[in-house]
Amino acid sequence: MSKIGIVIDPHITDRHRCRCDNFLEVALKKLDFVASENDYVIICGDLFHTNTNSHLIFNKVYKLFMKHKGKFFAIPGNHDLLHNNISMLEKTTIGSLALTGALHLEFNNFQIDGVEFQVSHVIKDLTKVPVDETNSKVLIGHNYMEPVGTEKEWFTKEEIRKLNYKLVFLGHDHQPHDEEYVGNSTLIRMGSLTRIDTQPYNKERGIYYYQLNTEDLSYQKKEVPHERAEKIFTVEAFQRIGRKKEDITFIQIGNVLAKFKKKDNANNSLHLKLKKIATDQEIEYIKSLHELNNVRYF
Repeated sequence: MSKIGIVIDPHITDRHRCRCDNFLEVALKKLDFVASENDYVIICGDLFHTNTNSHLIFNKVYKLFMKHKGKFFAIPGNHDLLHNNISMLEKTTIGSLALTGALHLEFNNFQIDGVEFQVSHVIKDLTKVPVDETNSKVLIGHNYMEPVGTEKEWFTKEEIRKLNYKLVFLGHDHQPHDEEYVGNSTLIRMGSLTRIDTQPYNKERGIYYYQLNTEDLSYQKKEVPHERAEKIFTVEAFQRIGRKKEDITFIQIGNVLAKFKKKDNANNSLHLKLKKIATDQEIEYIKSLHELNNVRYF
């Protein structure tokens, strides 16, 4: 019998304008805590906030993972990969961790202590996710639940019902949700391990991971030590200019910015590009973020 800790979206980075603390050290401390309480750890995508990182970040993460050598498993998230392209894995930080043996990076299905896990990538492909006829397996996905983001990135409840997995853990959505029963499946989305964005739910929520028992697939929701939001965020973090924060979501802005290509930076100003791909409301929100952080908008 083994204990497996399952976490969502650590988003490791050393830059966070809205935090007063050392975000990198805090994120690593949380992963260290989960690893210390479990025999294995599975990360449901977005281990990193950007696909390529500094030597400092790589070295610190490598040191932590080698401290718990063999414990860490992960599936790639959209922030971990270049354009969600697995063939470019060698150019990414998560790819380097996998190549050095510090991390088990999984792409299809894998087993831990007799439990079978099936992987679903950011861009969902149901032809590669077989139905669990025995209702005895675990689906690990970096996917939203409907209707968030683009249709290729989210599951419908009907799809979850048909796939028939005993447990379904989904990352990608940082917001915590209550457990949900869909057909024979238990859907679990406990929210990101770190508070990388300043959505209102991050002002009050706790930080949790799930501990899975491989003997009978029983599980517990367990709290991860963390500081109160008012202690780690800047005073301005949850402020908005002229509008309620709920009007625009972190996911919406991510979808807009994801449409940018490198050549756009050379050929167009930010504003001209946004005029082509975003709504007036989204543009105003992005402008307000620039003003809040004293960054030039042009």
